[in-house]
Amino acid sequence: MSVSTLAISRRSRGDLHPYTLLCAVNAAFDQLATGQIDDGQSALSAATDALASVLGAQHPEVVDIRRGRRPECDIEPPPA
Repeated sequence: MSVSTLAISRRSRGDLHPYTLLCAVNAAFDQLATGQIDDGQSALSAATDALASVLGAQHPEVVDIRRGRRPECDIEPPPA
């Protein structure tokens, strides 16, 4: 589901929208949780770096993600 949500967000909002980047972070955490370690780490690093570029490296979400915590956020569904 996280991969599907990420794809919809990318189409609707673009690759660098904060919601899209948070979807990418969640998808990467899901990869890690299902044993896809190399792909998950790579995706998590890329999404976190992009989010830091958009929100700033000291933004609370970025700091928490770098500590290994999933973001706690409500992401509004994009228009279909």
